[in-house]
Amino acid sequence: MSRRNRDEVISIKDLQKYIVKILGDSVENHSEVSNKPLIIEMKDPYNRKYRIYAFNCNNPPGGRPINEYKIVLNVGQEQGKRGNFDYSDGCFPIVIGYVKQHDVFVLWDSTKHKDFGFNKNMQVKSETILRALASPTSLQKRRTWNGEETIIAARSEYLIDALNKRISLLHDEMVGE
Repeated sequence: MSRRNRDEVISIKDLQKYIVKILGDSVENHSEVSNKPLIIEMKDPYNRKYRIYAFNCNNPPGGRPINEYKIVLNVGQEQGKRGNFDYSDGCFPIVIGYVKQHDVFVLWDSTKHKDFGFNKNMQVKSETILRALASPTSLQKRRTWNGEETIIAARSEYLIDALNKRISLLHDEMVGE
């Protein structure tokens, strides 16, 4: 791994610790930051329980088009096995990629990614990440095998807004808005 690529990543434990720190006083409780995925219970007025699947999001040379960033999705399944997000225990799965060099979080729609392969890529346009630097949240529409998803990007100080937006978009889709 080149020095540039090492500088663009953070250990998952440190990333999960950072997520808890950013959410601050709105966190009621959370699992051990060394456990993946991270479970976070939110206080009033949020009253939600999230299962956070956290990944580094970057643009490695030769890996993707220059205008795309990606995460490599693996939820603990073995190579050659299919993966799914865990919706048990009242936890809503949140897929988060972290772009360290811009301090931006990217949230994909977990309901649009089912029965996925080992180390599947999930992409976001660099333009979406850059727009997040100028506004609280930035949205991108993208087609998947399970319908159109809306990807959300936000600077770290707006992570709670992005989480609320993720749930709001799901609610709107469920009620047909």
